[in-house]
Amino acid sequence: MLDLENVLKQGLQDAQAGWNMGSFGAIAEFHHVGDELPPPLAAPLTQVTHRGGLRIERLSDVRPVAYETLSPRAHRWSQAVSLCLPEAQAMMHRRSVLTEIGPDDAALRAQDRAAILFDMGLAQPQVDFCIRTADPELLALLRANAGRSLMDPDNPAMAAILRAHPHRVALTRLGRVEVFQMIGGPDTGGTSPEGPHTHVLPKLLRARRTHSANAPIPDGWVPCAGFHPESPVFGRLGEDKAFNRAAFYRFQEMLQA
Repeated sequence: MLDLENVLKQGLQDAQAGWNMGSFGAIAEFHHVGDELPPPLAAPLTQVTHRGGLRIERLSDVRPVAYETLSPRAHRWSQAVSLCLPEAQAMMHRRSVLTEIGPDDAALRAQDRAAILFDMGLAQPQVDFCIRTADPELLALLRANAGRSLMDPDNPAMAAILRAHPHRVALTRLGRVEVFQMIGGPDTGGTSPEGPHTHVLPKLLRARRTHSANAPIPDGWVPCAGFHPESPVFGRLGEDKAFNRAAFYRFQEMLQA
């Protein structure tokens, strides 16, 4: 039987692994960068770097779903493990407007715990997608526009967020992912920075899906976190690499567990 906690601990210390929390259209990803060695775990299932971090707070009632998906390139495929909860347990607050939550007392780093969390109001089922800031100017603008949709074209808050690059915090019933890096956009050359980053895609959000149709999640279950073990055939940046037999067999064991 799969020892899930041990698998996740090993994954958090694997520089080639990737993680995410979010929904279909709003997702926060945690990755290591380059050849940096992962730091020691800050807690049993917590990893923090100067670019972002991840904490898994719960494994009770979790159903891991390991699967592979096809790639447009014949010699490739993708692999993932979704950490799922029963639908009723997975649901978050589903706020539809910008909402101030208060100081982020549970932040991964002590220095961030006085900063203020705002739910972006994306109304997603299994994630409260938030920003966190202590910047007085941004705080004033966010508070002035609380209770309004960020998708309202007359709301100046979204443009201010893109300019200020506050921390992004994805909260689920399993834990959180925090991203300290800049938001991908004009200030980053139109691309997401390497390592931890976020995506908010309004077109996908409108689908109100908990996950991609390509993910074989059982009926009645909702993915609340994702783990992407090292690929046997490509690297973190999508580059081809020599076939890694050990990575291949490690994932096959997960599929069979």
